[in-house]
Amino acid sequence: MGESESTPQPPMRPIFYDESQRRWLWLRGILLPLAALFSLAVTLAVIGIGFLGPLLLPYQLKRPAFMADVDPLDVQRPDRRIAKAAFAYKQDRRAVLAERRRDRESRMLRRREVPLAGTAPLSVSAGFYVNWDESSYISLSSHIGDLTHLVPEWLHLAQPKGPGSPSFVDENTGADGMRAEAKVVRLCRERHVPIIPLLNNYLDGWHVAWLSQMLRSPQARTQLVNDLESYLVRKGFQGINIDLENVPESDRDHLSEFMEELAGRFRVRHLLVTQDVPVDDPAFDLPRLGAANNLLIAMLYDEHASDTDAGPIASQSWYRQQLATLFSQVPHDKVVLGLGNYAYDWMKGGSQAHVMTYQDAVVTASESEGVIRYDPVTRNPRYDYYDDNDKPHEVWLLDATTAYNQVELARPQRPAGAALWYVGSEDPSLWSFFGREHLPRRRNPDNLRSVRYGSAVDFEGEGEYLSVVRTETDGHRTLSTDSRGLVVGEKYDAFPSGIVIRRRGGGHKLIALTFDDGPDPRWTPQILDILKQNGVKATFFIVGSVADQNPGLVKRIWREGNELGNHTFTHGNMARMSTARVAVELSATQRLIQSLTGHSSRLFRAPYVADAEPQTPEEVEPILQAQRLG
Repeated sequence: MGESESTPQPPMRPIFYDESQRRWLWLRGILLPLAALFSLAVTLAVIGIGFLGPLLLPYQLKRPAFMADVDPLDVQRPDRRIAKAAFAYKQDRRAVLAERRRDRESRMLRRREVPLAGTAPLSVSAGFYVNWDESSYISLSSHIGDLTHLVPEWLHLAQPKGPGSPSFVDENTGADGMRAEAKVVRLCRERHVPIIPLLNNYLDGWHVAWLSQMLRSPQARTQLVNDLESYLVRKGFQGINIDLENVPESDRDHLSEFMEELAGRFRVRHLLVTQDVPVDDPAFDLPRLGAANNLLIAMLYDEHASDTDAGPIASQSWYRQQLATLFSQVPHDKVVLGLGNYAYDWMKGGSQAHVMTYQDAVVTASESEGVIRYDPVTRNPRYDYYDDNDKPHEVWLLDATTAYNQVELARPQRPAGAALWYVGSEDPSLWSFFGREHLPRRRNPDNLRSVRYGSAVDFEGEGEYLSVVRTETDGHRTLSTDSRGLVVGEKYDAFPSGIVIRRRGGGHKLIALTFDDGPDPRWTPQILDILKQNGVKATFFIVGSVADQNPGLVKRIWREGNELGNHTFTHGNMARMSTARVAVELSATQRLIQSLTGHSSRLFRAPYVADAEPQTPEEVEPILQAQRLG
């Protein structure tokens, strides 16, 4: 086959090839003006800096005074200048840190500030708190949300010993005290309740001489103010409550001067100043104290007290007179009604009355078959009884009905609120009208008919031996009211009771040695040797399963005159055990003790110290079961 003749192809050119160059002419016409504009802008900028530079803000920081003689180009400064700069830096750093600390404290104090005077009537529902009654914490745990302020009795005036010595004693020192404080603080902060610690002049008795010495010394007063301020800021508390009692009339002006100095200092710190005052004591200048304090808590109780003859604690006629005097001298919005809820028990022929909580009073009435009657003249409840030695007693008490009447009698005067002395001593029906949600509005007195403690646990006596003497029982009373809604009659149909635990073994200066969880084959023999050498006896709370592996040690403990106690068989948490298992745990260990010693033990201690301070029915149950088993 022969070759064919090829057809010539056109030359290849770039896609954007512009043979006529018209596109280039168009692009050059745009670029040249832009270049001219850019050159003009640069020229104007350079000229502007030259002319406007002096008008601009200085770009160099002002040199500190201590660097006035230092050449800024002298990078290698002499040692003297470096030391001088370092010293100045440290001073400035300390000043910055101090200012930052003051700012932080000021912000914290402003957040903590709780305006009191001038607030809505009866908007304050404060509660006093005490460390020395376990019932106080148990009640506080249940009613912390009802309170607007907590006033814990934690501080006590110290004996003046000159400059530098402590001006007051904080009872929350040491491991136990710190734990006691911490649990209360935690409760309050969880519910945003301000803490206003109480300072009094009571320390194993009322110290009038110490108080006078402090009040009459300007230096001592100032030191106390300084110490209280430091304490509150350090602890993060919101103010102070001053409860200075038995003040000599000759110290009237000194007391007012102290409170004015305290208030002046604390006002700057946004700290509250409150004071507990008797209404008819000439040592208290009520108008002057009312002006100084954020609040005055009037102690509207103890018309008759432990050191007087028997009589009503706050009769209604006496209470009315107290109110009239109080409101005539103090701004109403600074008045807080101090309400008592407790009892005095006078033994005929005795020197002093015994102070009782409301529950103590009704339990005593129930056990002695006393009949609580509402005295028609004084409007205070009372009863009589005979003790085990056939001695006659007269008991007067304040309960929820008396507190209800007191609030309603004062309501027209629009006071700032009320304060309960003390949380843990009260008639539980009081919470039906007392509290931040209840107090501002009048409540129906019919709510006072039912008296129920719920899960509250109360304690009687002192010591480490515990026994449950009462379980929870609801009470009921029949009430009669007048046309104004005030309670004028009260009759108990059934006495109320919470869980009551009786403590025994206290009051004696004796130490009891106890050992738990054994017997241990390594340590128990050494302990027994030491006890024997020193002629000391102890109590060993044994775990049944451990004792079963060391029967010889159990026998030796008993043989050498020591006591044996039941600590369950497996050392489990009894609050989480079934009733059947608790019975088996205790019974097995008891049978083991009997089989090894020929004797039974009446001593029991629950593992994990559940029985040391039981506060709930679940924690009380192991003690109850142990009692039932003997």
